[in-house]
Amino acid sequence: MKQVIIIKLGGSILTYKKTGGGIRKSFVRDVVGEIALAYKKLSPLCSFVVLHGAGSLGHPLVRAHRLAGARLSSRTISGFAETVISVGKLTNLLADSFRRAGIPSVPLQTRLCFRRDVRGSVFLS
Repeated sequence: MKQVIIIKLGGSILTYKKTGGGIRKSFVRDVVGEIALAYKKLSPLCSFVVLHGAGSLGHPLVRAHRLAGARLSSRTISGFAETVISVGKLTNLLADSFRRAGIPSVPLQTRLCFRRDVRGSVFLS
């Protein structure tokens, strides 16, 4: 069985914090290049999982719409949509950058993989 290498890219290093939340495209290009080098060397032995944070594309929207810990409702649906669309831009850019670098990539949204039960416990769905 192959080893799994998990790489977590912090949203705060992928996005501009002070200029309204743009993506640091030159940094994304550089980090994808570095991961591509490791992938090409290690992929026969390892599988790669790359995760990323939301940074300034998500956190300010979550605060503005008071979404932390909130359930989907008529009050929150617009804010959830705005946040998902915003963070999706980063997800899609990363997936496309990996594809262009020759790394097979499928973007998955972790919010679709986990659920809370009636007691508030988080579980994999």
